[in-house]
Formats: sequence, structure tokens, C-alpha cells
Amino acid sequence: LWCSTDILVGTLGLVSIGVITLITIFDFDIDEIRCSTTSRSLSELLSYENSPIEESRGHSPPASWPTRGRITMQDVTAKYPGVENFALK
Repeated sequence: LWCSTDILVGTLGLVSIGVITLITIFDFDIDEIRCSTTSRSLSELLSYENSPIEESRGHSPPASWPTRGRITMQDVTAKYPGVENFALK
């Protein structure tokens, strides 16, 4: 069997470039998914701010029940179980 060393080296170079390209694309996709997930979570959280008020359907709240409210979140972090990095900072 005859094999040229130049062809093997060239093939090895092309394979290496291909692997590096795939790793780079994969890493970019992971970052894109993280960003998209975080944006979606934040958007969903903010959508509750404009939720319509539910009808009471015959039930009246106590006189001490507040007519307005506010939730303030400061320095909130969240992460998935078993994962070191925070999903929300």
C-alpha cells in the first residue's frame, strides 16, 4: 500500500480545522441558548406585571386587603439543581 505523507498531513490539517470549527459553532449555540432562555424567563416574569385583575365572583376580600401592591427583587439569583453556574443573576 502506497501512502503519501503530504496527503496524510494535509488531511490531518483539514480534519483539525473542521473539529475546531464545530467546537466554535457548538460553543456559540450554547451561549445563544442560554441568552434566549434567560430573555424568555425575564419576559415571562415581566408579563405578570400587566396581568389582568381577576373577578371576585361573589367573594369580597377583607377590609385590610391592600388595593395595590409591588414586588421588588434585588440581588436575586437562581440556579438549577446540580449546576454550579447561576441561571439568573
